[in-house]
Amino acid sequence: MRLGILLSKHPNKDGASNAIKQKLFEITEASSNRELIVIFISFGRQILGTKSIQSNFDRYPSLDLSIGLLRAKFLRFLHSDHSILSNYRVIKSLRKRFCIQNLIPGEKIELLLSPMPSQFLSWFNSVNHIIGTVWDIGHIELRNLSEFSSKDYPSYRNKILFETMEKSTTLVTESNYLKEKLTKLFPATERRIEVIPLLPLSNLSKVSVRDQNTVLREPYVIYPAASWTHKNHKVLFEAMQIQIEKGLEPRLLVLTGEGSDSFQVKIRELGIEKYVRLMGRVQYEHTMGLIDGADVLLMPSHLGPTNLPPLEALHFGTPVAVSDSHHFDPRIQELLMIRKSDVPEDWEEFFDRRILIQRINPTPTRLLLERIRKENVEKWRQVIDKILVQ
Repeated sequence: MRLGILLSKHPNKDGASNAIKQKLFEITEASSNRELIVIFISFGRQILGTKSIQSNFDRYPSLDLSIGLLRAKFLRFLHSDHSILSNYRVIKSLRKRFCIQNLIPGEKIELLLSPMPSQFLSWFNSVNHIIGTVWDIGHIELRNLSEFSSKDYPSYRNKILFETMEKSTTLVTESNYLKEKLTKLFPATERRIEVIPLLPLSNLSKVSVRDQNTVLREPYVIYPAASWTHKNHKVLFEAMQIQIEKGLEPRLLVLTGEGSDSFQVKIRELGIEKYVRLMGRVQYEHTMGLIDGADVLLMPSHLGPTNLPPLEALHFGTPVAVSDSHHFDPRIQELLMIRKSDVPEDWEEFFDRRILIQRINPTPTRLLLERIRKENVEKWRQVIDKILVQ
């Protein structure tokens, strides 16, 4: 029997890449001594393009990490017959980058990397059963935002979602909140949906780097996110402006992520340029160092129900405030400060230097995350075994 696990998420950023990486670790641990499992990942056009494949790999080094760390997990790389991968230079680049020749063939697990977003739909027919994953339904709930309303994106996402919901033997989501949403959209799927929470990488303490480039000498809050509209940076800028209008100096706001330069005009208009540090895209290890040293991590994003940075911050003991779009595992949710996503006054307190924000004891939090991680492995094992015994 061939069982497919569909991880339909583009790992073109550290967060998405590490979310996939953690799921792969859980799956490989749960599936030892099981039948053949085929893991599908869509990298998308923006990653494996015909013109700039090497530059994209250089731009997103965590892609290499995702595969490199999995080599020890006896994964076998298969490439498709798509014309992009028939290009000799591309295949050579892939082989060199992922050390394909060093992978042990014929093992229990295969890893399929799709160079085109739509191509893995054809692979549905190559397996007996499919475990599908649904990360979010932002293209439905936030369809009026520019990033979700481009010409082809909504129809593509809908096609993937409907195919996944229809053809998967079991569906995996990260929260009960999303399960309820999917059940309303697809009532017939309720009994097929399993909740397996999102978790950060287990070795975060080893990847946190604090050096002269990322250690700041004044109190700061951090929002590690690209400049998409749904990330909702605007509410933080307006909260800072409230502080200034009161004659106060707000805490420094550190922004990491691609496209942060696009905020410069808005920041100048609000008169808060003195209190915002635009760091752009920084290495993942340094991002973890910045999160570790922050007074608080803010996540006002409209898109949930989960995101990795709050979980990473909890690992380090950094307090976390998230928007009401977030719905984590209840044990994690109770550790977070929940604020309304579009109310600047709800976020103002985190910029007030007079307010001491108490750090979280990381030890019990790490123990909780480890307990959930073990539960996740057992849940994956149950999901896999339930299908394989059919």
